[in-house]
Amino acid sequence: MKALFVVSLVLLGLGCRPLAAQEAPALGEYHFTFGFGPMIMQHVTFETDDAGVHLGLAGYKHVGRGWYLGAELGFGESMVLFGDDSGITMYELNGKRGFDLGGAFAADLGAGLSYNHVTYERSSLFGTDSEPGIDDWVLGIQGLAGIHGRLGPILLGAYLKAMLTQDVDGVQEAEGLQDGWDYSNLTFGIRFGFLIR
Repeated sequence: MKALFVVSLVLLGLGCRPLAAQEAPALGEYHFTFGFGPMIMQHVTFETDDAGVHLGLAGYKHVGRGWYLGAELGFGESMVLFGDDSGITMYELNGKRGFDLGGAFAADLGAGLSYNHVTYERSSLFGTDSEPGIDDWVLGIQGLAGIHGRLGPILLGAYLKAMLTQDVDGVQEAEGLQDGWDYSNLTFGIRFGFLIR
């Protein structure tokens, strides 16, 4: 995942060249999307994995020279039947660069900061413990990339996002979590939405 951040920074730097004044923004003046797909929560920074699902809403505004500033709201939940349950709600502020690939296609590449609500509950065949093992807030950073098909005002595409988060405070005292616990994750999937020129 570190490689994704390095590649993102390099490509964003290359994308800083001035654009011709008449060139329309690749993803409109505004665009809004809904995305869904698998999520892999890589606790203790990649030592253990929880497979789950990711849902996300995003809205961005063009701020000049192909750059966009926007916010994303995401939700991820592990999908383990009769097992412990991990969840994360992500509040993100991102900057990204849009690239016109010609024809009906465009791409974007960016990074940002997030503030994330994280939970962990011990579960069993007979129900969930009344007290969650984790209910906390952590900071994160993320890198994101996407490709889009533009059909008039409609956007259809795919996305990839990698997030690194802080360890959750105080979990060393909890059974099985002595090494700390983070909510670093990798998500990918499809998204659809619309743009406003």
